Amino acid sequence: MYYVIKKHEKGISLIETVVGLAIISIISVAFLSSLTTSFMGAAVQGKAAVGEAIATSQMEYIKTQPFSNNEWSYTVSTSSRSYTQQPSWWDERDPPLLDSDYTGYYALVTADDFDADGDGTIEVPGDDDSVREITVNVYNAQNDLSFALTTYKANR
Repeated sequence: MYYVIKKHEKGISLIETVVGLAIISIISVAFLSSLTTSFMGAAVQGKAAVGEAIATSQMEYIKTQPFSNNEWSYTVSTSSRSYTQQPSWWDERDPPLLDSDYTGYYALVTADDFDADGDGTIEVPGDDDSVREITVNVYNAQNDLSFALTTYKANR
């Protein structure tokens, strides 16, 4: 086959080349931006999944413990545990440390009085003193809240 080259065509001009490179650059920037966003989303989802796993395990642990008549709270990490208000069962069964897979996270677990009538104040007598509101807040190493879980425990 023979190609016929017209006399006025001498090749690709500089303007055509620059326009082509600009189009490719715009597409590349859009692609890389979306790739970065998806990686950041995966990291956030990973932190939330770890937080949920820790909160769930702590909640399951609390549900296996006897009912404590007083309000209490404790903090547990992979290396330590402490309390600000001791649950009645603390002497017998300290909460287990977090698994080493969760290094850099800690859980703050609290049991508060239950406001049965929902008015924002705990009346004694009046509100149900045989129910505790249990909250597990999971924080990462930067003290950012990763996950929160709340449920109720009754004295049965």
